[in-house]
Amino acid sequence: MPLAAKNRCQHLLIFSCAALAAISSLAFSPAPSSAHHVKMHAGPFGGMVSSLTLSPTDPKRVYAGVFGGGVFRSDDGGTLWAGKPKGLSDKRVYGIIELPPGGVVLAGTASGVFRSEDRGEFWARSDAGLPDTSVRMFALLAEGQLLAATGAGVFRSVNGGKTWRPSSHGLGNQDVRWLAVEPSRRQKVIAATYGGLFESRDGGRSWRASAAGASLPSLRAAAISPGGRTVIAGSATKGVFVSHDGGKTFQPSNEGLPSRFTMALEIAETTPFTILAGTLGGLYVSRDEGNNWDFLSSQMTRLSITAFAVHKKNPKVLFAATGGLIFQTTDGGHSWKNKAVWVINPDGGLRQPGVASLPGP
Repeated sequence: MPLAAKNRCQHLLIFSCAALAAISSLAFSPAPSSAHHVKMHAGPFGGMVSSLTLSPTDPKRVYAGVFGGGVFRSDDGGTLWAGKPKGLSDKRVYGIIELPPGGVVLAGTASGVFRSEDRGEFWARSDAGLPDTSVRMFALLAEGQLLAATGAGVFRSVNGGKTWRPSSHGLGNQDVRWLAVEPSRRQKVIAATYGGLFESRDGGRSWRASAAGASLPSLRAAAISPGGRTVIAGSATKGVFVSHDGGKTFQPSNEGLPSRFTMALEIAETTPFTILAGTLGGLYVSRDEGNNWDFLSSQMTRLSITAFAVHKKNPKVLFAATGGLIFQTTDGGHSWKNKAVWVINPDGGLRQPGVASLPGP
């Protein structure tokens, strides 16, 4: 089997396992009404929430990318959500980014990139220079300059996602699952792949395999601290690995972290910084550079974390998705609220999260 096809099969298998775990706790209970209603904890979005993104300019604007459901946007901090399907012909969404100063939004899907210039109201394909491959996430380097993690390596745009060119020298056509940019300099970038960890020191123009990270299995996520000393890599099979020397050496770091399937990682720029890990066993936080982990999602109705986002200016504000539900905390995880209160139907009507109207007998 060709390498690209093999990687795609591995991804589909693992993504299917994540989806099954995320919906394994579906609970059904009738709602009092003359019509038939089913209470579904999978939520109202029509699929698994695969990404959450906060606007860099408006703290109340939140985007949810749904694999199979498209893009949803909330303008009130996550209470009311509206689907944004116009022009988005591929609703298998992996990643979303709103580019500063605001307005332009990119969606990475199973078949490429879509671009919106009006915060998602209308989408158009923006694949010029890209091969026919999936696009899983974006990493911002500077205004208008960003990288895309794809199933065929890394690609660069210098015009806000209008056109793309290869940026994979030394990386090849690796299936890139995650990109993380060192916050203070924004030229050091790490890429998590199923073939190990790669590092760039020139903003993603050239890459080299991390000698220590080459042996890390099935990497799905990564994060890097301000200054670059601490590097975190998350695996789909072996949990989390941490480096305290800029990626020269790695050690397993699973103390207090029961799940070994890592879905997402992020470093919150607190003082000292904190590390967040979304796993199929819940959301966890480390306050000692990844040496120990504490459970952060005890008040959520389900544990499988498929995506999360941290407010840049106020790290105590987080959004987290558990399959098809979205929760928010404003106190650093001590308490959580289900934020998907209403979803706007395409016909303009409203529906409650997880309540699907079924026809009568």
